[in-house]
Amino acid sequence: MRALRDAEGYRRYHETGPYELLHVELAPDGGVVACSGPSCWQCAGEILDVGFIDGVWLYERAGCPHCEAGEVAQDKQCPRGSGGWRRYTAEEFYRVTLVNCGVT
Repeated sequence: MRALRDAEGYRRYHETGPYELLHVELAPDGGVVACSGPSCWQCAGEILDVGFIDGVWLYERAGCPHCEAGEVAQDKQCPRGSGGWRRYTAEEFYRVTLVNCGVT
């Protein structure tokens, strides 16, 4: 939420774009954790509502054979450290988030 407010303030004075957002989950040691996909409907709603975010990058477990086989619980980091960056449009990020949250 803070990043969106900061970006909106920056945008007022610098009308450049496009704007991309990096959305990550952090481990206790500060490292990036591969997540199971968009899952925060509050953030997804804000990202869509601000209207100037062109893309959202998320480090997720998609493509990890251990995670996809169900060997890793959804709330745990893959022991192999697998993950990759995926770009969503703001609309895609919102739609996938709602599905992952069971809202739709």
